[in-house]
Amino acid sequence: MRTVCLRALAFGALVLVAAGAQAGAWLEPPGQGEVILGGTFSDSLRAYDVNGRLAPVSSYKKFELTAYAEYGATEQVTLIAAPSLLDFRANPPGQSYAGMGVVEAGGRVKLYEADEWIFSAQATLREATNGRSRIFLDTGHGVQADARLLIGRTFTLLGFPAFSSIEIGYRSPGGFGHEVRADATIGVRPADKLLILLQTFNISAVHASPLYPTRSNKIALSAVYDLTQSISVQIGGIIGLPGVNTTTERGLISAVWYRF
Repeated sequence: MRTVCLRALAFGALVLVAAGAQAGAWLEPPGQGEVILGGTFSDSLRAYDVNGRLAPVSSYKKFELTAYAEYGATEQVTLIAAPSLLDFRANPPGQSYAGMGVVEAGGRVKLYEADEWIFSAQATLREATNGRSRIFLDTGHGVQADARLLIGRTFTLLGFPAFSSIEIGYRSPGGFGHEVRADATIGVRPADKLLILLQTFNISAVHASPLYPTRSNKIALSAVYDLTQSISVQIGGIIGLPGVNTTTERGLISAVWYRF
């Protein structure tokens, strides 16, 4: 059971980075949208056990390819879709998998906006695309629901335009039971064509049977460069911080952004 849990927490880094990198609490203008196509290469040699101590596990290497898309349906509603592919290769006795990953879809609704502040709510449904992939993904045995409250703010940092976005949410039981999620992003534009992103992704969950906790914390640093008004490229890294029943995963992030 522990091996399955560690694999599931290893998935989804790119979806998190893509989702928080650009939109955050903000909505797409009506009739406009964005697609972020990217991949992460990552690996892990050890994991934190139920007591938060480092322990050896079956090492693995992983590649994720995700297409994260947003479209402004109205001034108040933005639609979201995020299909993915996963290539997970573990050393024996671990298992490997290559194929479709999770498909996630939903929307974001603006609740309130004033001056530099914006408040919104987001809800999505997610499901593994086949039974084989379930043991590698945090999906449990059926469709999961993810609901979040998002708060965004624009400001100036050291004379440069900047923004922050905080997301507090709940995800229905999957591989880890009921999950509370807390993500945060800070973005700074030191140049007109350059965006620097610092992000953190945090999960706290309790699995009911057998009873054990899970706490996963990741931090990502990346840069997004605008090639044109419509196309940008992103490169960066992500690493797992100390936690409980989670991996020490580290990886590289790369993506192409297309705005339309």
